[in-house]
Amino acid sequence: MEPNDAISQLTTLLSNYPWFSGKVLENPKLHNSIIAYVHYMDGEVLRTVPDSIDGVDVRLHFFASCPTEPSKFVTTVAQSSLPIYVPTLKEAEPALPPFDLHNEIWNLTRVCGRDNLIDIMYEVRDGDDAVTNIGSEYPEVFNAMKEITIRVSYEDLLEELDV
Repeated sequence: MEPNDAISQLTTLLSNYPWFSGKVLENPKLHNSIIAYVHYMDGEVLRTVPDSIDGVDVRLHFFASCPTEPSKFVTTVAQSSLPIYVPTLKEAEPALPPFDLHNEIWNLTRVCGRDNLIDIMYEVRDGDDAVTNIGSEYPEVFNAMKEITIRVSYEDLLEELDV
């Protein structure tokens, strides 16, 4: 039997049921198969709709999934016309050695004290507008704090210093 004959036969068979949407279409993905669209599914639907009609398989789908214009849906995969982008690897940048903020702060605190370290941190942040000039007394701590501020945000630094 042809799918068109099966469609008309199934439409006639199901037309009196409230769950039938009135739509039966040929299945574009499977040969010799049709799809009956229903509003809901329950035991009655599954018992009433036959699995096949004269060799044509019958599938059930919800009416909400029924395409209104099946020609707008593509069932083949389109070939991409875009070129494939493969990023090139640049020379590897030298990796920074492992950094432990807590230990760095601890070492600097042992050199100049916590309060002086906080003032030096503000001097590094403020630059020429700094209020204090303690960094000139501890140039190695000042330079180390500059390096730390490159690697760590001021918020993390303030949190570590408990300010």
